[in-house]
Amino acid sequence: MSRVQQYIDKKIANYLMKRVSTTRPGIGHHESYAAGNIAPSLGLAYYLENEVSVFSDSVLKLKQEMFRNGFRWDNADEDSTDEIDYTEIEKLDRFIKKANYNGQSLKEVLSDFEFNLNVADNGYLLLVKAYDYDRFGEIALEDVKEILSIDPRDIKKMVKKDGRMGGNVWICPTHRDVKKGVAGHKCYCGAVLQQAYYETTSNENKQYYLKDEVLYSAKFYPSILYGFPPALKMLDDLMAYHFLEKRTRSYYERGRPPGIVMIPTNNQDSLRGSPRVLVFH
Repeated sequence: MSRVQQYIDKKIANYLMKRVSTTRPGIGHHESYAAGNIAPSLGLAYYLENEVSVFSDSVLKLKQEMFRNGFRWDNADEDSTDEIDYTEIEKLDRFIKKANYNGQSLKEVLSDFEFNLNVADNGYLLLVKAYDYDRFGEIALEDVKEILSIDPRDIKKMVKKDGRMGGNVWICPTHRDVKKGVAGHKCYCGAVLQQAYYETTSNENKQYYLKDEVLYSAKFYPSILYGFPPALKMLDDLMAYHFLEKRTRSYYERGRPPGIVMIPTNNQDSLRGSPRVLVFH
C-alpha cells in the first residue's frame, strides 16, 4: 500500500471516529423574512394602535389590568437559610422608586414594557451596568445602574446564519467604542472584549449590548427570533374600523354627512349628459 493511500485511509478513519454534533437547520425562510422586516411590520402595528380607537382601548385595558393591584417582590426561596443581605434589599427599594436617571419608577418602566408586548409582541428591557474586572480582564463584578424599556422598532437581535444568537462584533463592556470583528482581543483598559447580542440604532448611531444586558420577551406568538404583532392577525378588521372612524370624524369636521344621491333611470347615458344633474362633493 502506498504512503498516499495510507495517509488517505488515516484521514478517513479519524473523521469516522470524530464526534460531530448534529448540524443546525439555520433560520428558515419565514424567520429570515421576519428578521429583515420586523421594523416595518412593527411600524404598522404602532400606527394602528395610534389610529384605531378600538385597538388602542384594548391595549390600554390590558396594561391597566396587569398593574391594577400593583406589584411586589417575593423571595424566590423562602426556606433558604442564607443570611439576608439588607444592602441588596435597600438597593431594590431604590430601583422600585427610581429605575433610571430619567426618574421613571420600576412600575412605569414595566408598564411601557407591557405596552410594547401588547402592541408589537416584542418587549425589551435594557440593563445599563457598570463592570469590574479580574487580573485577566474577565468580568468579575457587574452592577445594574439603570433599567430602561426599549422601543422594539429601535433594537434587533444579532443572529448567526445557523440561527444561534450572537453577532460578529466583540465590544468592551466599559468602552463601547472599542470593538472588533473577531474574538480574543482586549481593550486598552485590559478588559477582554465580549460578544454582542443586540444592536440598537438611535439617531443613526449604532450601539451594541451583551447577552445579559437585555431582557427579551414575546407574549402572543413567540418564535425562534421574534414575536408577531397581534394587530397584523386582525389587519382587515382594524383597517375597516380605521376607515369607519375616519368617515365619522370627517362628518363632524365638515358638519354634514357624506351623502349618496340615488336617481332611478333606465337611461344612464342620458342622465350623465343632463345639465340638470348636480354633483355633490
